[in-house]
Amino acid sequence: GQFDGLYIDKDSNVVLADIKTSNQREAPYKKHKLQLTAYKHALRIDVDILEVIIIHPDSEKWKISHHTDWDESIDELWTEFRQLRQEMGDIEDRMKQIAEDGVDDG
Repeated sequence: GQFDGLYIDKDSNVVLADIKTSNQREAPYKKHKLQLTAYKHALRIDVDILEVIIIHPDSEKWKISHHTDWDESIDELWTEFRQLRQEMGDIEDRMKQIAEDGVDDG
């Protein structure tokens, strides 16, 4: 994936934005926040604000969710993302091992 916007707002903040199409009442989903946090850490610049722009798929309604409105901090999300990535790495290693060893089907 890739983020959808990187800009400087009227207060001179560097804003990293991602556009999502989903139900506004429930969004942003945790996966949206995790993804944007990963993008932030992949960039080699200081980012002041993370924002998810949520556009309803069946109407003209939209909203913007800033990281300051989220229940989790950016640090908490980054820790969770790294843990999930480690777990995926462990699964990938196990799958490679199974592919090399084959499956004992009895």
